[in-house]
Amino acid sequence: MKLQPGDYYVENGKYVFTEQYLLKRGWCCNNGCRHCPYKENFMAEKNEKNVKCPMCGRIKAVEKKDEREYYCGHCQIMFDPEDD
Repeated sequence: MKLQPGDYYVENGKYVFTEQYLLKRGWCCNNGCRHCPYKENFMAEKNEKNVKCPMCGRIKAVEKKDEREYYCGHCQIMFDPEDD
């Protein structure tokens, strides 16, 4: 598949594939791509209480890190669900 505009960007000399490209490709390579639309299924097992990300509202992208901190793999943020 030929790369199109919007399929990637360059960061620190490395190519980073976008969600647009990964969706077109149609499968997960299991390399932990930053914008992987398929990793939510893997991360869903790590979110015991169905905590939603305060930014995107996703449940499956959230992973518990410690007693009060959670991480959203989609937004790449740490948050405490008890904070308003």
